[in-house]
Amino acid sequence: MALLVLLALLVLAVWWARANAPPAAAPTQSFAHPVADPQALLQQSPPAAGAAAPTRPVPTAPELPPAIAPSLADTVADGAWPLDAKGQLQAHIALRRRFDYLLSQIGEQPLPALRAQLQALLARPPAPPPRAAAEILRLWDRYLALQQHAWRYTVSPREPHTWGPALAERQMVRRQQLGAAWAEAFYGPEERELQASLAALDRDDTPAPATTLAPPPPHPDAAAREAALAAQWRDWDERLTAARAQWQRLQQAPELSALQRQEAMDRYLRGTFNAGEQARAWALLGGGANMPQ
Repeated sequence: MALLVLLALLVLAVWWARANAPPAAAPTQSFAHPVADPQALLQQSPPAAGAAAPTRPVPTAPELPPAIAPSLADTVADGAWPLDAKGQLQAHIALRRRFDYLLSQIGEQPLPALRAQLQALLARPPAPPPRAAAEILRLWDRYLALQQHAWRYTVSPREPHTWGPALAERQMVRRQQLGAAWAEAFYGPEERELQASLAALDRDDTPAPATTLAPPPPHPDAAAREAALAAQWRDWDERLTAARAQWQRLQQAPELSALQRQEAMDRYLRGTFNAGEQARAWALLGGGANMPQ
């Protein structure tokens, strides 16, 4: 029993570190030696006859945006754009690795700069199609919101009764924020690994392989909640798109001074976003540094 508890503690520590520690920077590599065979990131078993074409990521561009942080100098962007043969985005952990690579600059770069780097990477050849690029940007915003979520349940490594509620809460919020397919792609394997260890503790038995444990049954209201959340995200995306267009129009108005443009945009945001959304909208528009107080 003592060995079993130690094993479960080790699994929990690994999961908790992954869930809470800032992403590590990608290993230093020369631009002259890009990632070997980026297709291997999404390698799958051969499809059966009539099955959909295998997923293929767009190869990593050999150059990074010039605004990259010093800590990532001389590196190649980790991860990939997980696209199928038709250029459609597919749910795969390779995209989370690309997001985490950019987020490893937190502390050196502000969030709007990281989003600008992502846009620059999406524009570099071979670039994903516009629809896939727009979806990647939306997923970035949702993934970032997930990193900033205020969790109700915390984990104490020496108190096993705290592990289950924390895992259940994270599974639910991840699926609400990202959707079922992307939450499974980003977090599914590590969630099942921890769940298997928790089940083994309950049985006082050796942990079963993670692949043999079925995912938890969906909540009865999960579909309705996911639909409502999707509608909220669509509304947010539409308002943010309109705000970007308004900010661009103001920037191109020569009769306005910089202060007048700022004040006009502030009035627009107050009429379009609630008080809790305005700071985030300013940051995503790139005006967070000049946001009115």
